[in-house]
Amino acid sequence: MSQFEFLMIIASIFVAIAITEIISWWGQLLRSDPYPPVSRIHLAWTILFVCNAVLYWSGFWPYRDIAIESYGQIWMLLLPTLFMILVGYALTPSPTALAEHNGKYFDEKRKTIFIPWSVFILLAVLADAAIVESPTLEGAVPGLVSMAVFVSLIFLSNPIINYVGLAFLFLLLFLVPILLGFEGGMEFFAN
Repeated sequence: MSQFEFLMIIASIFVAIAITEIISWWGQLLRSDPYPPVSRIHLAWTILFVCNAVLYWSGFWPYRDIAIESYGQIWMLLLPTLFMILVGYALTPSPTALAEHNGKYFDEKRKTIFIPWSVFILLAVLADAAIVESPTLEGAVPGLVSMAVFVSLIFLSNPIINYVGLAFLFLLLFLVPILLGFEGGMEFFAN
């Protein structure tokens, strides 16, 4: 087993925990009768989170040729994934909490969701700088812009601003990587 395979197993488990939390919550919603009151914006943010987690996980592939030798590099690889787990738990209320908030869970827990999500994005950008020997600003811009959107959403609760933020982040997370050559990093999936 190579060093890359060993470290990616740990990081992949952390990412899987975060994604599993969201998907299991979706399953609980589908099994509920009657459906609990959930806002569409809340569901949209959970979809964005799963997409963000998968995109983040696929970003590990370029690390395959980099020697991760220091303890700091290992922590910078794992810290963002730990915050990803916190975001997953913050986004998924228990059935009791969802009933108590009467569909307003997302509105009331906005800061609890967006603060760790902002930290996750910041740590992911810093991890690239710590692990990749010569990081480029071009690679950090999408992360820094998305972090700025998350930080602004901590303070702005207007639903229209949330929808605009969601649309912008979907475009940023999917169109920008394709325009910057994301398909080159996806060679792993073609094999």
